Amino acid sequence: MEDAQAALDAAKNVSCTPAGNVDFAIPTDITFTDQCAMLKDSLKMMEQVKDKMPAGMTYPPVPAQ
Repeated sequence: MEDAQAALDAAKNVSCTPAGNVDFAIPTDITFTDQCAMLKDSLKMMEQVKDKMPAGMTYPPVPAQ
């Protein structure tokens, strides 16, 4: 907590300046993945698998989507 307070104290007198010509182009050699879609797909698979579990087996609840 003290580190956070020190960081906030150091940022009190910040002076901003324009960045100028900055290239914000999206890299073409990187594949981006939608992490939210991956998690939703995983939850759907878990929901389908739970019906195939042996009787009496307990498992953690799957969060609502």
